[in-house]
Order: sequence, then C-alpha cells, then structure tokens
Amino acid sequence: QTSANANANANASASQSHSHSSSKRKDALECIKRCHLHGFVTDTAKLSEPALIALVKALVVASGGKLVSVERLRSSQGLTLSEVSNKANGTGAGTGTDSNKDVPINLTKKESIISYAQDDRSVDKLSSPSMASWLFGLHLITEVTLVNYLRMEKIWHLVEDRFLEVIEASKLSPNYHLETVSVGLLRIACVNLVCDKATKPMKIEMLNILQLLLAISEDVAPGLSLLVTVTCKKLFVEYKSKLLLTLKSDDSETWSKVTTLFILMADQVEDAAMVGFETVRHVLVEGSTRDIIPVRHALAILMSFTNRHGVENSKVAEEALGLVLSLHTRLEPAIRKIIDTGGDGAREEANDRSVIQNEWIPLITEITGVVRNPHHPPSTQFSALNHLKKALLDVHGQALTGGEWGTIIEKVLFALCESVLNSSPDDDHDVEAEKTRAYGVMILVIDVVKQYKAALTKQLAPNRFESLWIQIIKYLERFKKIIPGDEVHKQLEELERMSTA
Repeated sequence: QTSANANANANASASQSHSHSSSKRKDALECIKRCHLHGFVTDTAKLSEPALIALVKALVVASGGKLVSVERLRSSQGLTLSEVSNKANGTGAGTGTDSNKDVPINLTKKESIISYAQDDRSVDKLSSPSMASWLFGLHLITEVTLVNYLRMEKIWHLVEDRFLEVIEASKLSPNYHLETVSVGLLRIACVNLVCDKATKPMKIEMLNILQLLLAISEDVAPGLSLLVTVTCKKLFVEYKSKLLLTLKSDDSETWSKVTTLFILMADQVEDAAMVGFETVRHVLVEGSTRDIIPVRHALAILMSFTNRHGVENSKVAEEALGLVLSLHTRLEPAIRKIIDTGGDGAREEANDRSVIQNEWIPLITEITGVVRNPHHPPSTQFSALNHLKKALLDVHGQALTGGEWGTIIEKVLFALCESVLNSSPDDDHDVEAEKTRAYGVMILVIDVVKQYKAALTKQLAPNRFESLWIQIIKYLERFKKIIPGDEVHKQLEELERMSTA
C-alpha cells in the first residue's frame, strides 16, 4: 500500500512538472510571438552603421560567442576561409526578408533548421535552454546579415569570426550549431554572389565560404555536400549572368577560386559529385558560357572528375574526355595564328606562344595520363588514345619549337611506350586489351614521326634528333615481343628508309 501511494505521488508530481513545463514553453512562445521578430530583423536595415555593428556584437555574445578580432582568429590554428583553397589543393532558408526581394535566389529550408519560435519540437531535441538560445542567436545573426547585405562588409568580420568558431568547435561531431551556421553561410554566399552591387573582395570571400562548406567532412555534416553542390548548380546554371558572364578572362584570382570550388565538388561523395559534374558539363556545353572558363582552369576541373570518379564510372570519364577535346578545338585559332606567322616564335607575341606552353601541352599530357592509368577500364583508355591521336595528328605540330617537341616526344610518346611495354596484366582478357593498347600506342608514335619528320628535323639540333630517333627504333624493337604478326617489322623497315632519305 505504501509503495502504491509512493508511485501515485510520483506520477502526480511528474504530471504536474510536465504541465508546468508545457505552460512555461507556451508562455515563452507567446512572448516571442509578441516580439514581432520579423519586423525587428527587417528594421535593422534602418540602423546606422555604429548601431548595426553594436547589434551584431550583442548577437555574437548572445549566441555564445566571444568578440575575437579577425587578426587573432586568423593567427589561430583553426580553419579560415582564406586558407581553404590551399588546404583543398595539396539550403538554406527562404529569401529571408522583404529587403531581399531584388535578390533572385530562393532556397528550400531544411526541416531541422526551422523557426524555434514556432515549432517546439526542435526545442525538445536540445539538451539545455542555453543551447536553444545560442541557436536562436546564430539564426538572428544570419537574418540580420541578409537584411543588411548591401553593407555587409561592415559586419562581416564579426559574422565570420563567430561562424568559424562554431565550425572549428564542431569538427568532431554533428550538432545543430554546425547545421545552423552552415545553412546560414550558404544563404549569405548565395545572396552576395548574385548581387550586382557586391564588391569583388566580398564575392571572393563568398567563393571561399562555399569551399569551406565543401571541406567539412560528410561524417560531421551528413548531406551538407549535396546541399552545397545543388546550390552551386543553381548559381552557375540559373544565375550565370550574375556570376560567370561578369568575370573577365584575365581575372585569375576569381577563376582560381571557381576552379578550386569545382575541384572540391569532384572530391565529394558520389551523389554530390555527380551534381557537380552536371554543372560543369552544362557550363562547358551551353552556348553563352561554353568558351568563358579559361582552358587551363576547365582542364583542371575536368581531369579532377575523371581521376576521382572516372575509374568507377566510365561514362563520366568518356564525357569528360569529350569535353577536353572540345577545349582542344578552342585553342585552334590561337595555334593557327602562330603557324601563320612562321611557327618559330620569332614574330608571335609572348601571350600567343603561351597558349602552347600553358594550355595545349598540359592538355595533351593530361589525356596521356588517362591512357597510362592502369586503373581506368580499357574502353576509357582507348577513348583517351583516340582523342590524343586527333590532337597530335592535327597541324598543331607545325607550331612547336624544338624544346616543345622534346617535351611532347619524351613526356607523351615515350611515356606511353613505357606504360604499355612495362604493364603486367592479370588475366587473359587484360592481356588482349593490353596488346590492343600497345598496338594503338605504337601506331600513334609512328604516325606522329611520319607526319612531323620534316618539322622535327628542322626544329631539333642534329644530335638531339638522332638521339630521339634511335630511342624510337629501340621502342619499336621492344614492341615486336608483344605485338604478333609482321606489322612491327614493316613499320621498322619504313622508318629505316625514312632515316636514310
């Protein structure tokens, strides 16, 4: 009887406590509702700059942050926005407030990042009231920043400091702070990247933000990489006129940021990476943007997707190689101009000749790398070999200097020969595929030598030409061991006749 009475009292106490808790929550939500926070956020656009800065500082403290100077933060060991590109190389809510109606971006809010003033289910998931208030403070920082995006540079260092602090503290495990900050940063980046009045430094900073978000581990922030890549697709495809078409070809700093962003997309999990590849493909094929990305940057992007996902997904490799060949086509006018002026470098401008060194040769060597990569399936290797043949057997060889020819012969033709002659296939199917690849490489070497013998003789010093010719003959002698029939003998005899002609 005593035990039953104790249980009854405990249940009554628990029921009373729950009722009291519900009442407090109801009162708190009613209080927040009467504050008219939407109007409060919107009215911050009317604040003077000192008042706005003071408000953001107060929100930083309310969200659990400290007023750390930018210089002090960047001297710490934490990840900073400006360092992401170097580190990487070795969607947010709705439109926000009425003040942003001129910003043509509208992202869908994730269910877990909802208004804590209107849905107490999120509060129930939190471990303590202080955590809820911190989240609410971070949310307000985002909203105030979006309303004041035209003068964001005045408060950005405060926002950046606090959000970086949250990201740095959240590296070990996923939490609502990281989610709130990530979505907030994504919204802020979108608004600034499509804003005509945003300055170049701020747009650079926003590209850094997107890189930073992609650098966050999928284990720490599940689904974030897909969210970011889908948002980037929206930016680069739907709002290209505000992002890509405003960039100048010689704006190397911004293009480097864009390139790094796409390379980071290639390094994500497959579903996010495929969205990134669709974006790249659209940009490089669609009429208004097809020729806008500098060739060397587009090449780096395409090869990152080929090397990261082309091994498991041959379709990605095939499409990427096709786009690489289209880059080769883009270079033709500049290379033909070099040929028309003599091809010896004497009369061309320096920036015209740089097309060969900085764009055409890297393109050729990257395709060569795909042919040599043993992890790519035979179909991808053969496709790359065909693309390489088209590129090398064009008239472009007439534009090369002796030094450039030396690079092509040693880093392309000889590298290919070493690759196929030293391969060790595992089964009968691989053996046949390797024989086919070896034959293709041999024919490529012979065709290049035949077509450009006159140019090679002219551009290379006699002893240099003789040395390379002897090496070519040695490679053909080795090909006889793996390629059946009389084909190699016939080719050797023809080259010997050419050497004495």
